[in-house]
Amino acid sequence: MTSIMTSLLATPGHFSLPLSCNRKTADTKRLRYKQDVLLCLLRAKKLRPERHAIRNLLGLLAARMEQYDEAMGHFMKITSEEQDACNLNAFANMKHVCEFQYRFREAESYENKLRQYANLATSEDGGEILSMQCESRKVHARCMAEQGFAVAFDLDDMPHKFQGHRYRKAYDLFRTALRAGKEDVSDDEMQEWKYNLGIICYNIGIALKDIREGEWEMYLKESLSCLSETCMVNDENMAAESWCYIAKVLDVCKYNDSMLEWIKSHEELVALPGNPEECMYNAKQIKPDKASVYVHHAEMIKESQERLLEAVQLLDKAIDLDDKSVLRRKAYSLRGEIHKKMYSAQIHTFREYIFYKSDDDDFEQRPLEPDRDILHKAKDDFETATSIAVNSFDLAALGKIWHLLAKDLLGEVFSTSDQEEQVQHNLNKALMYFTQATHCMDGALDATVNHMRGLCLLDSEEKEAALESFKLAIECQPVGHKNIDHFACLMEVYLSLICDNLGDQRYQTRLLSEMVYWSEIAITGYGPSDVRDYILHTDQWSDMPEAVDVFLKFCESTDHPKVHMVFSAAKSRTVRPKIERRLSLKVSPSRNATTNKPPPAPASAPAKVTGRPSFDILAADKAECETTPRRPIKSELQSSNQENGNNVSHTNAPSGDASNLANIPSNSEQDVVLSNDLKTDEIPEAPEHARFEGYVNDFFVIYSPSSSDWVHYNLLPKLERTQGLKGCTKDRDFIAGRYVVQNYTRCIDKSAVVLLIITKDFESRSDCQSFMSHALTPEEGKDVRPVIPIVRDDCKIPSVLRNITPFHAMGVLNWNKLGDAIEYLVKTPEES
Repeated sequence: MTSIMTSLLATPGHFSLPLSCNRKTADTKRLRYKQDVLLCLLRAKKLRPERHAIRNLLGLLAARMEQYDEAMGHFMKITSEEQDACNLNAFANMKHVCEFQYRFREAESYENKLRQYANLATSEDGGEILSMQCESRKVHARCMAEQGFAVAFDLDDMPHKFQGHRYRKAYDLFRTALRAGKEDVSDDEMQEWKYNLGIICYNIGIALKDIREGEWEMYLKESLSCLSETCMVNDENMAAESWCYIAKVLDVCKYNDSMLEWIKSHEELVALPGNPEECMYNAKQIKPDKASVYVHHAEMIKESQERLLEAVQLLDKAIDLDDKSVLRRKAYSLRGEIHKKMYSAQIHTFREYIFYKSDDDDFEQRPLEPDRDILHKAKDDFETATSIAVNSFDLAALGKIWHLLAKDLLGEVFSTSDQEEQVQHNLNKALMYFTQATHCMDGALDATVNHMRGLCLLDSEEKEAALESFKLAIECQPVGHKNIDHFACLMEVYLSLICDNLGDQRYQTRLLSEMVYWSEIAITGYGPSDVRDYILHTDQWSDMPEAVDVFLKFCESTDHPKVHMVFSAAKSRTVRPKIERRLSLKVSPSRNATTNKPPPAPASAPAKVTGRPSFDILAADKAECETTPRRPIKSELQSSNQENGNNVSHTNAPSGDASNLANIPSNSEQDVVLSNDLKTDEIPEAPEHARFEGYVNDFFVIYSPSSSDWVHYNLLPKLERTQGLKGCTKDRDFIAGRYVVQNYTRCIDKSAVVLLIITKDFESRSDCQSFMSHALTPEEGKDVRPVIPIVRDDCKIPSVLRNITPFHAMGVLNWNKLGDAIEYLVKTPEES
């Protein structure tokens, strides 16, 4: 095996790459859309080296849709003599397709060819060894470049916040390919690879901007270096696209002095136009009829409020130029985003006038009421985009639009009886789209989607469900993005529920315990000063004084001094003056608003909040719930290089599902200590019956003290309330007066599945070890009891569990997956 082969980042073939089409839940409609896009690219690249990468990916998509003959046709086209007879990916892919169809003899022949071409440089024919080594480098370099193209293409229509980590896989593949094939591949092929690498570097840079200072600049510099070469090639499509990306890089860096100085210090870049608009002009000169050029231009200028109309006109032209191709999806999606942004700007200006105008303010004129036709245009654009292909961004945008259509110009849900049916229809449509968005690739991990769904659930009077959405939003925040709005909405819903249930002591205690848990995470993650600042600038803490008093007394009585100290700032809150008068200002009826909602009750009156929290009345609609970068905390910066998917797992983070938000340091680094001394009356009650017949409990949890909070405020609520399972824990369900051993053995034996929470201190706890052994020992005459290790820390799994597949619980969790695993193990015990 050659040294090049050992340096490969992946084995040949596309079926094991981290692509969405390789998931079991791949959406057929999305696969067809990707297939159509690739066919468009193939027509544009029919004489370019990249056509092999496109055909390999086309074959993979066809195989995933069980179109095996079509898949083999694509792969065989690549390996024909006039194409690329030594293409490693094509042979590996054909081997996989044959195995799918049980054609093992044919699969073996392709595997032999794969080995032959993969080991070209091992030949000992002295005279030919040098040429064989050159051929081997080229074959392996091409293999990596084709895989890099596949990974990058798979991420093409996803939001940048999800791209950073996975684009690095494509980045590494192309960088290695360029090094391996530098002296052996043709100039045309090197240009293709540099062009792709330039775009990948741009996307990584944008994903890291405002999160990792300095690192994003490095990627944008490499992007400029690559694209400055490819903008001068003879291929007009590549040259035009290169100019577009150069323009976008320069636009991002126009206020960055260090980047501008770096550009001036490099001779090959000095010749580039300094103005992004000149670069876009160059692209249009090369390909005036290329729709994607106008889409790039609109994307570049959409951040400027003054140029939104110009961006819409550019997208209109792009759609006119390409009104049939599937590539127009991005144009419709972008135009819908801009229309939504225009409406949000109008709403913000109008509400600022209504809420904050005083008698002494010198306003020249009352602003025009927002034009709802713009909102309907946005809806039409997103519906067209989703009819072509579905992704979480477009579906969440549709959910946001339907939610806006259910509200008046002040952000309140229409309250008139004649509109009640229409309002409920709009809210139901919004929730439907938000739910569909969470079912898309990465949608469930999108903090924005979960936040917007929480707001919509509030307006639908589903406060408990809204709580879960805001918790998910907190847990799903990308590293470096610290948007306290998620926590603010979560706390307001808790306060609202306490106000609604002042007489229900047991339910209230559960809510207060959860509030303390999430408050400790917020104080550690955002810092005490940021949380205190949020309290001092939010009306909820003065509008619901009874709930605030109950919360502060609970913190004091249960010994949570840090939370009490920070949140006692609420006692110094003053009610915003003249708010009643501002809310009662007359608003002339719009197309969908016939009356205004009455002003809220005075702050001194008992508060019963219904609908969306007042904290969000302007901020969320102005920013459209987009995450706002905040100051990263110390522990996050120390461990930012330990990536796991879109999140970062920290070796010094104690158990807590929001660890990727809070990046909670060890107790020696900060004086915030999560409470592990739980009281049984603070823990949520268990459901009355188990879901599975023949058992008292669906699952029993064995854990160390450091995991108590996480078990009772994350795992139990998610599995019991959401999944409908009945759990059992020592802190909640053990019977007083019995020996501990009796309690453990009784609960384990009466539970369908045992969950082992593996943390750094798990192995050092003798009780955890002994009862884990009991759980792994089958009762006489019975099968082995199903056990699921849940790994919470970056630690070694006990040796006795190494043959059992663990569930990794660092970062954002897929609770449905854990619930499904429990159900599968119970219903198919003979296979477990």
